[in-house]
Amino acid sequence: MKNKRLLGKVAAVAVALLLWQAAAIWVDMRYLFAAPSDVLKTLLSLFGDAGTWGVLWRSCHKIILGFLIGLLLGAALGILAGRFSAVEIFLWPYMVTVKSVPVASFIVIALIWVKTAVLSTFISVLIVLPIIYNNILGGIRGADRKMTEMADVFSLPLGRRLLYIWMPAVKPFLLSAVHSAAGLAFKSGVAAEVIGLQNGTVGEMIHYARLHFESAELFAWTILIVVMSALFERVFSATLRGSFAGLERL
Repeated sequence: MKNKRLLGKVAAVAVALLLWQAAAIWVDMRYLFAAPSDVLKTLLSLFGDAGTWGVLWRSCHKIILGFLIGLLLGAALGILAGRFSAVEIFLWPYMVTVKSVPVASFIVIALIWVKTAVLSTFISVLIVLPIIYNNILGGIRGADRKMTEMADVFSLPLGRRLLYIWMPAVKPFLLSAVHSAAGLAFKSGVAAEVIGLQNGTVGEMIHYARLHFESAELFAWTILIVVMSALFERVFSATLRGSFAGLERL
């Protein structure tokens, strides 16, 4: 089954590339719609440029920092809201607002509040926070009621509640949230860089590629940030699963 799925994915990618190539031939304007071969050449040239890695680092570490802050803050608030209904009620309007307002609006508003240098981190926090919060809260609500009642009867300390009751309930919700939030953090972070024109970042490279109609370079930088996002999500999810497994053995 795994081999069949892998072959299916490879075939899907091949078809997508063929469609891309056909569209590029039909448009026949490299500066508007680059062909896969042009994007590959640009990618290879970027890999050979030492400055590329500095640009990726400046973007990725700020976005990852925002993701981690949003994760920790969302988890802490989710636990408090799951434990105390008053906290959930108090946080409700803020979480609904953050979740509902378009990212572009937040970026423009945030430009008034924060320095451009920290804009992508700030936006990543805002995007990740409600996702983690809602999933943690959902996991705690889904915990076994008999176990929580028993914990109340025997006045089980918060640490033991977390380890033996809430953690098993929250685990699938948190892993799912991380999978969604990581990609959105990178998307929103780069969008903030494009609008805020953060110096030496992927967003700036994309902005100037658009201005100069360098579609091959635009696609190449987009592919690089997508790859970095996918790598981070996989590494972080694997680390999180390993941490859960270690705690479960306690």
